[in-house]
Amino acid sequence: MPYTKNRAGILLYRNTDNDLEVLLALPAGPKNKDNKWEIPKGKIEVGEDIFEGAKREFKEETGIIPEGEFIPLGSAPHNKTDTTHIWALRGDWKPEDGHTSITYVREFPPNSGKMREFPEVEKIDFFLTDDAKSKILPKQRVFLERLRDKIFSLIVINEDEPYQHSVKKKHRKMKMRLIGLGGNKKKEKGHEKPSYKRSKSAPPGAGGT
Repeated sequence: MPYTKNRAGILLYRNTDNDLEVLLALPAGPKNKDNKWEIPKGKIEVGEDIFEGAKREFKEETGIIPEGEFIPLGSAPHNKTDTTHIWALRGDWKPEDGHTSITYVREFPPNSGKMREFPEVEKIDFFLTDDAKSKILPKQRVFLERLRDKIFSLIVINEDEPYQHSVKKKHRKMKMRLIGLGGNKKKEKGHEKPSYKRSKSAPPGAGGT
């Protein structure tokens, strides 16, 4: 099957009291030499729509059918030639729900002449975003930041409420951190630069708890 230079996947997330949890996948076998977790994703076939390919790859690697309202998280370089495209989706998964993954065949150990079958993904699990940043491949951290930026920018703040005022303060700090993590980087040819914009607070009396 011929593939394009695009890779795509889905970042499943769920809300906690003060943060987000994201679902990451641990690739199995010789594909994962660094023991790093990843966003469930894969290569897009020639003639395949990128978004449809993202949903297909997510289902193949997790066994979860992606359904709901998707949030585009843009693209980022995978390597010098390939590009990764990610969408976020709110959802849930528990270990008792089970996990399935398609498999691949590769010569292993290298130069042994022995062919072995491995699952694409060994296991999946949810992690708080700060924990996820330490586990995920560095080049995919940008998608975690973009997700937090998009989700927390939807917070409606009533400045008259003490609790909402503290949320606003925390939200502002997070925005400044996001801006410092890449908002001023030059746009790389063929890749989409993330946009970090401050969200406007709602007027007093609107959207309080």
